[in-house]
Amino acid sequence: MKNSDYRKESKKDNIPLCVAAGSVAGVIIFFALTLVFALVSFKAEIGAELYLPAELLFGGVSGVAAGFITVRPIKRLAAPLGACAGLCMSAVTAVIMLIINGGMSAKNIIILSGVIILISAVGGVAAANLKKKMR
Repeated sequence: MKNSDYRKESKKDNIPLCVAAGSVAGVIIFFALTLVFALVSFKAEIGAELYLPAELLFGGVSGVAAGFITVRPIKRLAAPLGACAGLCMSAVTAVIMLIINGGMSAKNIIILSGVIILISAVGGVAAANLKKKMR
């Protein structure tokens, strides 16, 4: 077995590791964007009506990143693996947000979780269909 064949085979066997890496990256991106928005909204005195649209936007961006990071090394099972990464990411995000909010606004967290899961699947499909650069 060639060394390159071993690398290809090992990437296919690390699906749980890829899903975990994509989910963790998505959670970090989500809370980093949320932190920046919180600091800006505190300084600029932004009203509470913009919180949900901003969180949906941040959920979409981090969901695409989670799906992309999960599927990029594997290049197969794009939508299911992207959605799986989004599911893991939304579960962690929901638990942290429920702890922070004290159980309030559960409806918004459910909406956010749905957006993250759907957009993560899209990110996974985008990663699988991305062509390599031709030299």
